[in-house]
Amino acid sequence: MKKYLVPLGLILSLAAAQFANGAEATVSVDGKRLPNIGGVWIRTGSFLFDPAVRNPLLLKPPYKPDWMKDFDAHRKRVAETGVNTQDPTAGCLPPGMPRMMSAVYPMEVLLTPGQVTIITEWMGQIRRVYTDGRGHPEDPDITYVGHSTGKWEGDVLVIETVAMKGDTMLDQSGMKHSDQIRVVERLRLLDPQRLENELTLHDPVAFTAPWTVKRVFNRAKPGE
Repeated sequence: MKKYLVPLGLILSLAAAQFANGAEATVSVDGKRLPNIGGVWIRTGSFLFDPAVRNPLLLKPPYKPDWMKDFDAHRKRVAETGVNTQDPTAGCLPPGMPRMMSAVYPMEVLLTPGQVTIITEWMGQIRRVYTDGRGHPEDPDITYVGHSTGKWEGDVLVIETVAMKGDTMLDQSGMKHSDQIRVVERLRLLDPQRLENELTLHDPVAFTAPWTVKRVFNRAKPGE
């Protein structure tokens, strides 16, 4: 019985060809080969199956007592009535950060020199993540999306966002936050077709400790 040896180069070539339906496994940005997180991504699951919507009583945010009391009263009303009357997006206001990164509608990620741009279908919000080494402004403007800076730690893009408006919600459950919130994200590819975003929320006004949640996105098919 003959043994057939497949050259390693051919194996790698085939793997690259199959990556993301033809997309390259890595891209060259700022003189570096980086994981190809660019493209259109769709969050796994649906808001109809999100525990925060189906049963907000399951959530256990690390709120301080007064914040927890307010949230408890709100989510009990939601559980009983099925209606979230406090959601600002019901009045056509943007979801803002960090909620926009939990949206079930697609988002597009663009990798360009010195910047990663994230565009969401929901209300067309745009985030500019500066990867050119700059810091946050000393007196930043407070906006829905905040001010984001990023750096690559190996294959992980680490993003820090500050200066977000304090009158948005963390998600559709109705969880609130203060204008002192700071969000640290870690974006990485789980495999060629899945992108994970680990978000750690720091809010010294509302939380007793940082709170970490994860969202996973599937790469959209060509033309989708």
